[in-house]
Amino acid sequence: QPQPEASLYPISPTVVEVELRSPADAPARTEPVEVLVDGRPWAGRSGVRRRVSEVTQAGRATLTSWLFFEGQVPLREGQKLSLKGPQWHLQGQFHQQRPARALHLNLLGYAASASKRAWVGADLGSLGQLAVNPRSNCQLLDPKGQTVWKGTLQPGTDRGWPWPSPYSQLYSVDFSAFQTSGSYHLEEDGLGQPPP
Repeated sequence: QPQPEASLYPISPTVVEVELRSPADAPARTEPVEVLVDGRPWAGRSGVRRRVSEVTQAGRATLTSWLFFEGQVPLREGQKLSLKGPQWHLQGQFHQQRPARALHLNLLGYAASASKRAWVGADLGSLGQLAVNPRSNCQLLDPKGQTVWKGTLQPGTDRGWPWPSPYSQLYSVDFSAFQTSGSYHLEEDGLGQPPP
């Protein structure tokens, strides 16, 4: 059986995602999985989500499987991760400054005087939705890492397809009041930061 393409993404200090891409006629095996943090087992629970992500003109389909691991103990800065499945082995480190997987915004940017809103939430497959702390802080950082704006999360409403079920753990942050042109990072406590 061919080896799947595998990638590791920490979503939050307690949730790690593994993305596996494989031919649909030879899906990646998702169990059993060993999860270690600094060489020790990371106790918690796991979930999965699968979907056909690509179909070529020749009719060959690619299946993407997302595995989610929610640990009982939050990860700390610099801790080493090791996740091993039947056909893959991934290693990495946890860093607070990492690409955000649960913070969604307009990647083309915003006009300085326009409405500016970002969304916080993630579908964790059979685990449900990412638990978001509604009291967490959001901030805009300039290229030097200095905070230029602070805000809080507001409950959001998912308006879209009725299936899968709309997000119930969806929050928004409105930073329309910040109107200084430039390149900035939006950061939400524990969830990393998207591109500037």
